[in-house]
Order: sequence, then structure tokens, then C-alpha cells
Amino acid sequence: MEKNEEYIELDNRYCPVCGDKIIAGENMHRCSDKKLKEIEKMNELKMKKEEEIEEIREYSDKLDEYELYEGYYDNDNDDDE
Repeated sequence: MEKNEEYIELDNRYCPVCGDKIIAGENMHRCSDKKLKEIEKMNELKMKKEEEIEEIREYSDKLDEYELYEGYYDNDNDDDE
């Protein structure tokens, strides 16, 4: 694998993965292993929390949501005919 020092950043930007600021002209950015592990851990916790919320919802909750938004996707174009 080639070293990152051989390449330079062309633009000022933020890393879409870790959020670090990258300045043009610096060596190619590489996210640190520590930062990547933190991000992975946060994503795992978020997924676990979303699964718990989904488990809490019952059939009656889903039915109530359907009744609340029943006409949301219906097209009422009967007046045009």
C-alpha cells in the first residue's frame, strides 16, 4: 500500500466520515483508528436504540398512525371529473 504522504489534498473541506477539517496542500487525510472506532461504537448504540424503539411499538400504535395519516397519500381528484 502506498503512503499517504505522496498525495496532497486539493481542496479545503471536512472529512465526511470523521468530520475533521482538511486544509488544501496538506498530506492526504486518513481518519485515525481511534476516531473510526468511536464512530462505529456510536453507530452501534444508535442502531440498538432504534431497534428497541421499534420493539416497543405495538400493532395498535401502527393502526393509530395509519388512521391518522389515512388520506395522506390519497389523491382527491374527484372534483375534476
